[in-house]
Amino acid sequence: MKPAQPMKFGTMFLRTAFLLALLLGLGDLFNIWSPTPILIDAHIIAGLLVLGSMWALAWQAGKIAPGASGPLWVASFVVLLGAVIALFMRISGNLLGILHLVLMLVAMGMAEMGIARSKRRAKT
Repeated sequence: MKPAQPMKFGTMFLRTAFLLALLLGLGDLFNIWSPTPILIDAHIIAGLLVLGSMWALAWQAGKIAPGASGPLWVASFVVLLGAVIALFMRISGNLLGILHLVLMLVAMGMAEMGIARSKRRAKT
């Protein structure tokens, strides 16, 4: 088995959870659906799954290729920062909602960068 093989499931889980959170969040941000407590809770749970899978991938990347997990840890910190903005500042306008969206997109890009870096380092 290749060294980066265990990261495949975590990577796909991260991408799926992010897609679910993104679709639920965009629906709320652009008033595609009315924000019911069930859909808001589903968005929060999907965000928690994104955060947990980033932590798991960062831990795995640190085991596979030491030093390659930095972008994943930073991405999880950015997700936490976006969660603080969303939960404690009560997103009511589009400005904070768009800031939350931008932070999450940046975090996902950093996570993908960390995954790619750990796979490259594992091959060498």
